[in-house]
Amino acid sequence: MDKLRTKYQKEEDVRYISHLDVLRAFQRALRRAEVPFVLTEGFNPKPKMNFSPPLSLGYVSRAEYFDVDVTDMMPEEFAEKMNSVLPSGLKVLDVTRIDCSSKSLNSIIQSSVYKIIYPFGSDIFHKADEFLDGDIVIKKRTKKGLKTMDIKPFIYDLAIKDKNTFEVWLPSGSAQSINPMYVLRAYLDFAGREFRIEAASIMREEQYIDKVKHTPMEAGAFA
Repeated sequence: MDKLRTKYQKEEDVRYISHLDVLRAFQRALRRAEVPFVLTEGFNPKPKMNFSPPLSLGYVSRAEYFDVDVTDMMPEEFAEKMNSVLPSGLKVLDVTRIDCSSKSLNSIIQSSVYKIIYPFGSDIFHKADEFLDGDIVIKKRTKKGLKTMDIKPFIYDLAIKDKNTFEVWLPSGSAQSINPMYVLRAYLDFAGREFRIEAASIMREEQYIDKVKHTPMEAGAFA
């Protein structure tokens, strides 16, 4: 048995497809591509898979991941067959074999880098440094209700790209997760700008397993 780790992208035309629907799309694709996948045990067997932390609804991504157990298939063949049957908007970018004893993606992924596009205006350049100088207090929705917290310690990096774009590096693992929309709202509030959710575009650029920015494709991969 082999375990294949797959990197895929979620594009604009499927940005409002839920994580559960994405999971089902890949399960159907495995069957249509006639991949020799391994089934889970129990009364309702399914392809033995695990996925990286869910992407928020409405976001796009260049770096989503899943693992699947197969009996015999090369990574290159897997990528080619999957891309031939996947629906528009989902595309396999890379596949590698990893050790079968590797930890799940959800347990190893710690952070993500997001690109945020919004019509900020020309004053974004001198406001960004000021924004990071003080506390960044937000109200985060949790299972127990709204929680007031300072997210400044969780912004690992924030880089201005142009007057309408910045990138932010945030925790996104099972232990701690900060939605980039909180950063956008906080920044607009600080800059005295109106927040319009329909004007925001957010893309997950990459996910990392440590602070050195190793990706999941490097965890447990065979040489």
